Amino acid sequence: MGSDHHYPEEAPVHRVKVDGFWIDRFQVTNIKFRRFVQATGYETAAQRIPLIEDYPGAQPEDLVAGSVVFTPPPGPVPMVDHYAWWRWQPGADWRHPEGPGSDLKGRDKHPVVHLAWEDVEAYATWAGKALPSEAEWELAASGHEKRRFLWGDAPPDATRANLDGRTLRVDVAALPDGDSPFGCRQMIGNVWEWTDTRFGPYPGFVADPYKEYSEPWFATPHMVLRGGCFATRGRLLRNTWRNFYPPHRRDVLAGFRTCALVGGRQ
Repeated sequence: MGSDHHYPEEAPVHRVKVDGFWIDRFQVTNIKFRRFVQATGYETAAQRIPLIEDYPGAQPEDLVAGSVVFTPPPGPVPMVDHYAWWRWQPGADWRHPEGPGSDLKGRDKHPVVHLAWEDVEAYATWAGKALPSEAEWELAASGHEKRRFLWGDAPPDATRANLDGRTLRVDVAALPDGDSPFGCRQMIGNVWEWTDTRFGPYPGFVADPYKEYSEPWFATPHMVLRGGCFATRGRLLRNTWRNFYPPHRRDVLAGFRTCALVGGRQ
């Protein structure tokens, strides 16, 4: 697991043992999440008023239900202000991915988005499954031969992955040329995937003295996400790349798939 040739938090390469498991071939879709909500009446984090402890310093009038949406600029912009690409959108949630006035028409088989970690955990529990661990996810993506990308070592392109911001989310069954060794579709690109692993250093990790890799990344509770998304540059979409979100974060970039251990999760 891991890589010794990329970002420091991907290193070092190390051995991990996982038990046998099943993992979803596809990311969880809007239609599947709708069935969960219809059965349970569940309300997601994006549909509830945010907690002040999750957003210290926020003004009370800014604490409204919503989520983060992707707003690409019309041309090149300085890479110093994330507001050129993203905005907090009141009323954005899984049913309204771009905010009020948007809907899921024609998107039943797109990955569901705008979900916090508690939301994907709730779905997995209802489905009798779990979120994959980071190690399970990487094994499903890389195979026993430890592929660099899902399909091998060839760089990603638009025939294998939804990437580079060319479009938003696509049907989870699209792009069959990009399957993992075990037949999983779109484990890189399209949307990031939540795992059940808390972000932290790998065994033997050595911090780069010129970067603050130990604070706050490893010292505060963040959860690992894997796989990149539709806005990710292709060169980053290797199977070992790690991302992390605070559990309350939700946006248009992150979705999930579920898994189940053969003998049951301990």
